[in-house]
Amino acid sequence: MSSPRHSLEKLEELRILAAQVVTLHGEKYLPIFERFDEEIEKRKSTMSRVAMIASAAKNP
Repeated sequence: MSSPRHSLEKLEELRILAAQVVTLHGEKYLPIFERFDEEIEKRKSTMSRVAMIASAAKNP
């Protein structure tokens, strides 16, 4: 099973690839880029909240 960090790194690689596809082949591929971008931002936000809550639990 891959770790969430590994998955985030893979998504970031794929976002770069999707950006290149949009640049080379046009805006019709923009929804794919947007989906990667949204998922990356969602995961970063979630991981930030997880870290904040875990930190608060260690230091009550």
